[in-house]
Parts: sequence; structure tokens; C-alpha cells
Amino acid sequence: MISFLKKIFFILSIISLKSKIKKSKKIYVYDIDNTLSNSWPYINNKKIFPEKLPFFEKIRDDILKNINSGNLIFFASVRPFKYYFITLSWLKKLGIYISKKQLLFFSNPKQKIEFLKTLLKINKSIKFYDDLS
Repeated sequence: MISFLKKIFFILSIISLKSKIKKSKKIYVYDIDNTLSNSWPYINNKKIFPEKLPFFEKIRDDILKNINSGNLIFFASVRPFKYYFITLSWLKKLGIYISKKQLLFFSNPKQKIEFLKTLLKINKSIKFYDDLS
């Protein structure tokens, strides 16, 4: 049931972001764990994961540069949905202000790949950053 709801949320997000997608020069998709956040050493430490994770400054700076350049940013993560709002808050602490529609959680990596395939149909330049773990 949760994966069905995530799929519906994703479709609605894409539809509602249609004008942003058209205006954007490029679309960037970032994974969170071990791409933006240095989460591997803390994955089982509930005192740190996920709201106090350290992050890679260079990646964060690149994300902010891309946002300020008029590009559309998505975060695509395979995380439990219970971490959704904590993750959104964590991104804000890093200075990354995105809409809820730009933070997408998936139940498994296959769903993330389906999301990327859907984006490729838009016919825009898409850059994808993921550690592939």
C-alpha cells in the first residue's frame, strides 16, 4: 500500500512541477545517503541517523549552485517513509530549500530507476548523482 501511495505522490509531483520542469535548464537528481550525506558510518546509530548526519560540503555547494542557476533539483532516496519530514528538515539545515514534491522516497532501487526512466522522457538534460550503494 505504501509503495502505491509513493507512486501516486510521484506522479502528482511531476504533474504539479510541469511548469518548473519546462523553465529549468537542466534537471539534477541526487541521492542522499553516501552521496550528499556521509551516512555509511552512522547507518545503525539512531542518535545520529538521519537528522544529524554529516554531509559532504562540496556536494552541498554544487547543489546550491545548481539551484541558484535555475536548474530543477530532485532528491531520490531509498529510505523508509518515516524519515521523510526529518530528511526535509535536514536539507533545510544545510541551506537546501526545496518543495516537498522534490524529495522523493522509494521502497527499492528499482523504483528509483523507473523514476529516472520517466524523467528521461521529458527530453531535458538530466544529471544523476548516486553512490550506487
